[in-house]
Parts: sequence; structure tokens; C-alpha cells
Amino acid sequence: MNDQAFQQEFLELFEQLDENDSDAQEAFFSNGRFFPGNVPEGKHLPYDRFELYETRLKLLVEKFPEKFRRCHKGTPYYFLAWTAFDFRDYERAVFYMDAAISEDIKASTSSPTGWHKTPAAKFMFLRKDDPNQAAQRVTAAAQLRVRTEDEPRVAGKVLGVDEGKAEQVAEADFCSGAAGMGGSAAFIIGCLLAQ
Repeated sequence: MNDQAFQQEFLELFEQLDENDSDAQEAFFSNGRFFPGNVPEGKHLPYDRFELYETRLKLLVEKFPEKFRRCHKGTPYYFLAWTAFDFRDYERAVFYMDAAISEDIKASTSSPTGWHKTPAAKFMFLRKDDPNQAAQRVTAAAQLRVRTEDEPRVAGKVLGVDEGKAEQVAEADFCSGAAGMGGSAAFIIGCLLAQ
């Protein structure tokens, strides 16, 4: 299949996507034909994966801006954040992790804390051993860095890490989703970069 036919199929599948079916949206954005995911065990072409995600998402927003806005995009944003971490572009990693969590918060209408169970939230809560955490390698690196800090603070609350779990994160102001996630993501990135 040539590039033009491939792109046409990609756009047609998105156009046919039911905006009210979150499972169908998840299947579309997890489709390995269009979105490459990432390698859990190590790094493999993270910049190329990142560029492919961004290019495909930009194409969708150009062709279908309203539909794109309404669809849940937590998965592609999560993978953009993860791949950006892998090639050490922490600014874009924070941006896309924040976007992933914002998407998850919008999607969790049945429970105000439903988004806490998403992979992006598992990263922010430093839960590397959770089976719902795809980016365990990156989460473990962030968790290790946080453990080396003396009582790091997030939104004015203590972030306590014990046995690989972030114990007091649920008390932090950002957990409600009301304050936004950028500050907590910046904190995690700051811990990663601190020497």
C-alpha cells in the first residue's frame, strides 16, 4: 500500500470513529498500524516514534478539528510523553504527560477519581509496579530520583515514597484535577534532572 492510500485509510477510520465510544477511540489510538507505541524494556527509535505520533495527530486535527477535540486522546499523549522522556526532551514530556492526564480527567465522568487508575496517573503517582503502568522503566527512574531527595514537596504537601509507592500523593492538591497537572509533572522532571 502506498503512502497516499495508507493516509486515506487512516483518515477514513478516524472519520468513522464513534465520538461516544471510548473503547473504539482507545482501539484506534492503540492500533499498531498507525501508532507505534513504545518499547517497555529499553529505548528503540524514540524520536522516530515521537515524530510519527505527532505527525499523525496533527493530520487528524487539521482534517477533523472538532472531532479531534471531542475524542479521548490520553493514550497517544501518554506515548508522546514516554518517547519524549526516552530522548530526553523533558519539556515536551511534561507537556504531553499533562495533556494525557487532562484527557483522562475529562473522560472520568462517572467518578471524580477514576482517572487515578490510568497509566498517566500511575506515572505521576510513581507506581512503577502497577500492571496498568506501561512506562515502568521511566517511572522507576523517576521514582529512584525522588527517593534520593529529602522530603520533596508537591503543591505544598509532602510526597512520601515507601516501598515503591507514593503514599501521600493522594493528599496533594493536584489529585483533584482542579489545579492542573503541570506543577506535579514539572516536579517529577525536576527530580529526574537534579544531580
